[in-house]
Amino acid sequence: MANVWKNTLLGVTMVSLMSVPNVTEAAAPPITIKIDGQKQTYDSAPYMKNDRTLVPLRGIFEKQGAEVFWKQETNTVVAVKGDMTITLKIGSKTAYVNGAPVTLDQAAEMKNDRTMVPIRFVSETLGADVKWEQKTNSVLITSGVKSTPNKGQVLHLSQFNDVDTLDSVLATDTASFNMISQINEGLTRLDKDGKAVPGVAKSWTISPDGKTYRFTLRPDAKWSDGSAVTASDFDYAWKRGLKRSTGANYAFLLTWIKGGQDYYNGTGSASGVGIKVIDPKTLEVTLESPIPFFPEQLAFPTYYPQKKAFVEQKRAAYGNDAGTVLSNGPFKLHTWAYGQLIYLEKNNTYWDRANVKLQKVNVYIGKPQATQKTMYTKGQLDLFQAEANAHALYQGNPEYHSAPEQTSGYLQFNMTHPVLKNKKIRQALTYAIDANQYVSKVYNNGTVGATGLVPYGISNGQGGDFRTTNGDLLNRSANLPKAKALLQEGLKELGLTQLPTLTVLMDNGTTSKLSGVTLQEQWHQNLGVEIETEYVSFAERLERSVWGDFQIVYSFWGADYNDPMTFLDMYLTDSDFNETRYSNPEYDRLVMAAQKEVNAAMRMQYLYDAEKILMNDLPVAPVLYRQYSYLLKPYVKNLTLVDNIKGYDLKNVSIEGK
Repeated sequence: MANVWKNTLLGVTMVSLMSVPNVTEAAAPPITIKIDGQKQTYDSAPYMKNDRTLVPLRGIFEKQGAEVFWKQETNTVVAVKGDMTITLKIGSKTAYVNGAPVTLDQAAEMKNDRTMVPIRFVSETLGADVKWEQKTNSVLITSGVKSTPNKGQVLHLSQFNDVDTLDSVLATDTASFNMISQINEGLTRLDKDGKAVPGVAKSWTISPDGKTYRFTLRPDAKWSDGSAVTASDFDYAWKRGLKRSTGANYAFLLTWIKGGQDYYNGTGSASGVGIKVIDPKTLEVTLESPIPFFPEQLAFPTYYPQKKAFVEQKRAAYGNDAGTVLSNGPFKLHTWAYGQLIYLEKNNTYWDRANVKLQKVNVYIGKPQATQKTMYTKGQLDLFQAEANAHALYQGNPEYHSAPEQTSGYLQFNMTHPVLKNKKIRQALTYAIDANQYVSKVYNNGTVGATGLVPYGISNGQGGDFRTTNGDLLNRSANLPKAKALLQEGLKELGLTQLPTLTVLMDNGTTSKLSGVTLQEQWHQNLGVEIETEYVSFAERLERSVWGDFQIVYSFWGADYNDPMTFLDMYLTDSDFNETRYSNPEYDRLVMAAQKEVNAAMRMQYLYDAEKILMNDLPVAPVLYRQYSYLLKPYVKNLTLVDNIKGYDLKNVSIEGK
């Protein structure tokens, strides 16, 4: 990422001290700063310049309860206190408070790696009273004399990981998808029930065979630079994603379009892709096969538009900063302090701006969970992702909420391993896990034990729930007593008398380590075997999974779209996501038949049968369906949790009664 933000809190605030004695800087005695009666000491001392006292921003702002961030590329300070956000560029006489300009009587400057500013800014921004005491050559600052904004349409959030990129074609992680979804919009949006509603497209029609869609775009859909969003913007973005050299990991979603796979493989051309720009406000798309959930999928960031001239002007920098991204959604990026803060503001060129109530969103990055909890308690955060054991801690608290994530947690067995290629051993290791007991001990936040690979909340395309309809395919209560016998039968088939040492590769977080210990205990108790664990970073676990460098790996998969195919096509023999190296011709036949089937009921039956085969072979051992548990301030209204990828939708959020 191009942004390199230092967590340096800089200079001070700006208040002109007209009564300061007219002496030269060299002759003046040291200037003392007292905040609420306490003398302050700074590594960069205050000084006089042009009859103005300049002081270090960091110390004073922090003492006043503000957080300050430094953006090195643009020499800009960002300070946040309550609902107020201040931005100030070194060398400039103009600061911005909640977007409104404030003129300084002396430009901010750097001295000894600290930002120094005139002190009047303290009273004008942080609500302090500032006086000059001539006899002691002191600046006296009294906190909280004046009110500061705290009841505006401002939302304060946090997330553990920073955004990797705001390029919707290249994004692959949840943090990026989530932020892109706030500042951009596709042809459709998802409502609170996960159904497609008009976005940039005000309407669309579908051909009788379910393959061809014609979208009519809104005449008032605009980019944040004021230019129109056109059908060509979708054509460009999608074909850019399909161009193999772009390196879009989510290009597989675009290969559903007719000719898309051939273009991606290099055996077809861009002109052969089934995307047709009829006119600037009409787009026609033809699919290889009918996809009943295609309107919902168009709300996914990979299908968002991009303005060709802008992308090609920014080149490799596109999507890396506020100045290298355009918005066509409810919000736009004001400031991105990488690793620290993302500051969004309302996009006043958005077609539905009249219904966007929030004026500003501050997203704090990388705060430890304990810090987030403290900030939530103090009212500095409006939403807090609850820790493990949330049910015990917050049950009965009206601010506590829990919702399914559409995410499965499961063990993947390396099918090339000489022991794990034995089906009965895989069954024994799977059935020996008491999933309900496991989630109660490790999570206790509404997360439930898995009964198949596909989690609850995934549609069966006919108004029902896939998991509910396909039932419990693991039946652990009946199979747990059989686990030891299955293990012995499997060892006998391999000519072994005892299970060789096996190791589970896992992430190195606190919850993951508790998870590992719990699995070890259950395998010891229910099978009489000792399984080792290896804890590594998230990045290393992903890399080793891709290369098959594991015996057993604990993995998670969240739905890319609301259909069981997002889970089941991973285990096709030639799938890039088949990290187990599993292969079953009948499984392949059923999944590929479902990919082409027009009849919705028949298509779903293929998928029901495919999951049953997978859960009989058990190249993966489903463990849990993860739940998202959080605390939300009661004054935050209409927050919609969309899905595990895009997280939340802030378009309709408002602050009422704070």
